[in-house]
Amino acid sequence: MAYSRVTRTANGRGAIEYAQGKGKGHNGKENRNEYIGMVNMFDGMDPITQMQKYWMRAGKNHTTQVLRIVQSFSKNELDSQNRNDILTANEIGMEFAREFYPGRQSIIFTQTDGKSGLIHNHIIVNDVHMQTSKGCKNNQYYWPNITKWTDKVASRYFELDDGKENYGYYSKITQMERVKKDKDTYSWKEDIRERIAKSAFNVTSVDVFFKNLEENGVGIRKGKSKKYGAYYTYELKDLSNVPEGTKLPNRALKSRSYKLGKVYSPYELNDFFKDNLQEQQEAEAKRKEEEARIESEAKRKVEEERKKQEALEEEQEEQRQKALRKEKVDTRTQRQKDVDDIWQRVQEKMAKEREEARREAERREKEQLEKEVEKPAQIKVEKVIDYSKKINLNADKKEVEEEKRHGEKMQSTMKEEQKRFLGNRVKSGRNSDLIKKQEALMQDALRLQIEDAQDKGIDYGY
Repeated sequence: MAYSRVTRTANGRGAIEYAQGKGKGHNGKENRNEYIGMVNMFDGMDPITQMQKYWMRAGKNHTTQVLRIVQSFSKNELDSQNRNDILTANEIGMEFAREFYPGRQSIIFTQTDGKSGLIHNHIIVNDVHMQTSKGCKNNQYYWPNITKWTDKVASRYFELDDGKENYGYYSKITQMERVKKDKDTYSWKEDIRERIAKSAFNVTSVDVFFKNLEENGVGIRKGKSKKYGAYYTYELKDLSNVPEGTKLPNRALKSRSYKLGKVYSPYELNDFFKDNLQEQQEAEAKRKEEEARIESEAKRKVEEERKKQEALEEEQEEQRQKALRKEKVDTRTQRQKDVDDIWQRVQEKMAKEREEARREAERREKEQLEKEVEKPAQIKVEKVIDYSKKINLNADKKEVEEEKRHGEKMQSTMKEEQKRFLGNRVKSGRNSDLIKKQEALMQDALRLQIEDAQDKGIDYGY
């Protein structure tokens, strides 16, 4: 198990300059740093200048500039006389920084100039995030986490050693406790520490922490001293973990927080609870944001499906309307065709009927014309005969004169009739046989009249 510790400082420049050294190493060693690794930084450029850029972006109340993390490895884990082991330590520090401090600048100084000569890393982590400008979360500078993370990464390179060099600065362990730990025997103070860590896990307030302590068999009381300020006094009340035959002090198993370690003090725990609360709030905000995103995505998909469905329905409706319009056009075309066919048949029928009517009219007209031609001629002949008889019966001169005048009138009438019939022949141009027949009847009538008049001695001037 590698030894580790962590502190925070507002003097980032001083922290980097201390780790860099002034050319010479500590304790008379020639070199201060065996290897220097960088994460999210440019090699060959001043690291202070590179970090200063982000320190200037921090908020007014953001005073911490860097975290100072120390990782020390026992001789059983890494040999300071082996250059490959020294390089391995530097690689462990860089992997640690990349994995647990993403988005932050880090410098890893690997050294062997301590009194013990052990290989150790000084890791300087910029407390100002490169994208968000936020500081490290509480769990990123909580010493038990640093120890756990260091062991997690180191175990990938070698088997961890559980030697005394691994005991931490933040957890104050007495010599007696170290002996007990090495012998794997029970320590009531270590029992209290484990119960405190369990009670503080994911806690966001002091009240909940006190309640958890009570449930885990640890009493707590607040106190204050001039030297240490506010502190807690923890008392182990539940002795169920004490093995049989273990000797315990003949007093209450109490210990003040500053004797157990810095992380158990009210200030550190309050900061831890605040960071837990902030972390939970951020997690809750992310959860709600994710839920909102999922809900929004679901709504978007539903809306897309609705629009697709509407588009499909519109397309189907348009196709249906198009089909209806085509059907109407086809129906209208068929109807128009039917109407045209009917109208054509009607026209043909009407034309046939007109033709038949015309022929019938011509036939009737012909019959009427024949009657009209024959009737006047017959009447006129009969009248002439009647007049002739009268002339024969009345032989006196007066009657002869009157008969003569009447004959002249009849002659004039017959001429007019002849002209009329001749005119009708010219205008109509119809049946020439009928006209010839009419003319013959007229000539016969005139001939009979003249002959009758001559027999009576009447001269009409023909």
